[in-house]
Amino acid sequence: MLEAYKNFWLGYLDFYGRTKRSDYWWVVLINGVIGTLIFLLMDFLGETKAAGFTLTAFILFITATALPTISIQIRRLRDANFNVAWIVLKATPLLVVLWVMYAFPTRDSK
Repeated sequence: MLEAYKNFWLGYLDFYGRTKRSDYWWVVLINGVIGTLIFLLMDFLGETKAAGFTLTAFILFITATALPTISIQIRRLRDANFNVAWIVLKATPLLVVLWVMYAFPTRDSK
C-alpha cells in the first residue's frame, strides 16, 4: 500500500509506463481518505481562521496531486490496453456545462 503511494509520487512525470490495478486503487483510496479528512476538518472548524488554513491545505493537496493523478490514470489505461485518449472523458461534464452556458441569451451589461 505505502509502496504504491510512494511510486505514485515518484512516477509523477512517467506517462509512458504501466501501473498495476492494485497500485492504482491503493492510490485512489489513500487520496480519497486524505481529501475526506481535510474536508471533515474544514467542516468541523466551521467559519474560523483555522478553516481558511484547511481550505488552503485542501486546495494545495488537489493541486499537488493533479499531475501525478493524470499520470497514474494514463499508465493504468495503458496497462489495461486502452487508448490513453479515453482520459478526455473526464472533461466531458465540464464541456457540457460550458455548452449550456454558451446557449444562454445575450445580457446587457450595466
